[in-house]
This record gives sequence, structure tokens and C-alpha cells, in this order.
Amino acid sequence: MPLFIKGPTVDALAHDPASLTRGTETEAVRQASRGALACETDDLVAQPTAFARRLREQAGPNPQPVDQAFLNGLYGGS
Repeated sequence: MPLFIKGPTVDALAHDPASLTRGTETEAVRQASRGALACETDDLVAQPTAFARRLREQAGPNPQPVDQAFLNGLYGGS
């Protein structure tokens, strides 16, 4: 079912992004809708959990604690 949205405010909001991308106003509204949907469906718990999981994988099976000697080694100190 087609959706028709008319109004000077909607027209102005769709015109600016459409002119930047040299696309149509319909495409600008389509992209904005997809972006809004993506923001709503992002899982704010899964993102940091996945980040922590990747860090643990990089550390390997026997991770070593960060101590002063390790930090000094990073900066060439003794």
C-alpha cells in the first residue's frame, strides 16, 4: 500500500538530504526510515558484551595481569 505524506515541513525535511545526495525526496525518506529503524533495533546490551568477548579472545587462554613492568615496557621505560 503506498504512503503519501504531504506538507511543507515534510517536504523541506526531505529536500535537504535529497539535494545533498542528488537523489529523490522519496529516497531520502526511505533512507531516514531505515536509519531510524536500525537505531531502534540495536541491542545496547549485546554490543558491549560482544566487545568484551573479543577482548577475552585476544587475551588468549592464560592472560597476564597488567602490572607496572608491563606498562613501562609499552613506553620504553625501565
